[in-house]
Amino acid sequence: MSLSRASVRGYCRTYWGVPCPDGRVAGVNYQHYLKAARVVLGKRGVKDYASWRAVFLREPVEADGEGLYLVRPDAMVKAQQFHRRRDLASEEFQLTHPDEGLLDCAHYVSSALGTAGVSSDTNSAPGLHRILYARADTQTFATQVNYEMADRIFESKMLQDGDMIFYSLNGAIHHCALILSGKYITCHTRSRHPDNVDDRDWDLGAGTWTYTLLHFKTDDDPKATAKTSQTLPGWWVMQYGAKTVDYHLDADGRMQVAEHRPANAKARAVGTAPRGYWYERDGKILMFWSKTGTFNELLLNASGDTLVRLAGVDNTVLSETKFCQKTERLLGPGELKILAT
Repeated sequence: MSLSRASVRGYCRTYWGVPCPDGRVAGVNYQHYLKAARVVLGKRGVKDYASWRAVFLREPVEADGEGLYLVRPDAMVKAQQFHRRRDLASEEFQLTHPDEGLLDCAHYVSSALGTAGVSSDTNSAPGLHRILYARADTQTFATQVNYEMADRIFESKMLQDGDMIFYSLNGAIHHCALILSGKYITCHTRSRHPDNVDDRDWDLGAGTWTYTLLHFKTDDDPKATAKTSQTLPGWWVMQYGAKTVDYHLDADGRMQVAEHRPANAKARAVGTAPRGYWYERDGKILMFWSKTGTFNELLLNASGDTLVRLAGVDNTVLSETKFCQKTERLLGPGELKILAT
């Protein structure tokens, strides 16, 4: 079953700043704390104690710290607006220990994806990445790249509601979020709240993070025209000074660099050479290389045998060889290599 982006949006609207409906936060069931707090309220004569709700609120001192608190009904609106514990909830009614974010990111994301048709139940951000990476309907547009590389991919507007971003430090994934509303994110573990847009930018401060971007292939992806679908698949060669790089474009949108020059036009790229995905949108060919995060825009000429790069360091011209001598489209600066002949 493919991802339902509408279901992701609906789930996030409901559970953005509150716990998921399974009663867990990062695998810990907080229900007994909730019941105990309501018992205390009842003994104090609070008649509407059953309608007090659990809400994620930030700590007054440490803005990055976040706790789960029981909030009275008449404070819910302010809690949603200001997302701060001060004057809204008593520390006495803290339902989980503030853990610099509660570590609920993967649980929240996997729960949202589960309601949208993607089974991925886990409390681990690295574990969630492994699950989603292995799916046939996901495409990695970039792997642990810097802000500039990731931002170019966001600017391509191919990342849609429900697509994923994973955050890494020193090569290890530490956090994850769902992409929502263009360049914004939604997550737990310091909830990027829907009414607090000042901290919902996808980069989370950039600088120290590297980013892995994962796209769900769905029916709402742009479709290649009949002409492009007929002419683009096959072997291409990129000339880069004295270097040439061969690569193959598949009809299903995949592409791969050839480790060795193909023997004939029916050969396929094999091995561990760079891989990626291509799309056509608004007359342009968009190319995403999974490992490096290189993104390029190209134009296919009228005869279907030349591609001209529109974005990047130069406007390298790529020409298709029908008798299949060469292959490849374009990597980025420093990624090109001379292939065996």
